Amino acid sequence: MPLSNARSLRLALVALTIALAAVAIGGMVSLDSSRQTYEHALVRIYSEATADANLPAQIQRRQQRLEAAAATQAYSDSREAIVLA
Repeated sequence: MPLSNARSLRLALVALTIALAAVAIGGMVSLDSSRQTYEHALVRIYSEATADANLPAQIQRRQQRLEAAAATQAYSDSREAIVLA
């Protein structure tokens, strides 16, 4: 039994709608994947930039701790020298 023109057109439109919906879903999945990749790259870049920015402060704090330890040791040595004298 041949389909009428109206039925053929309706079937073609339903098939086209399903095909376009599949293409749209594929595009959304691809877009979301690209967004996640971009966000991960941003997090990595900002983490590296923060670490680079914090490096001078870390070096300065370490230097201050070393100087404080040296001063404490010198004070302790001077007290021992006074006690022994």
